[in-house]
Amino acid sequence: MGVVRRSINMILALALTVAGAAGLVFLLFYAAGWQGWMVMAAGSVFTAGILWLWSDFIDATPNEEL
Repeated sequence: MGVVRRSINMILALALTVAGAAGLVFLLFYAAGWQGWMVMAAGSVFTAGILWLWSDFIDATPNEEL
């Protein structure tokens, strides 16, 4: 995987993680009223970002073909 592609993947995965976490914190601690679907949506975005980070960067195996 090229350097530019890894950089873009890292930025997007971190953006999903931060946006989901910020949404959860806001909804659970600061929002006057929220519904279950809002928490589930923010949690899904957070989970997608964490899974993307895990699969591409934390648990990544080196490419043997290079």
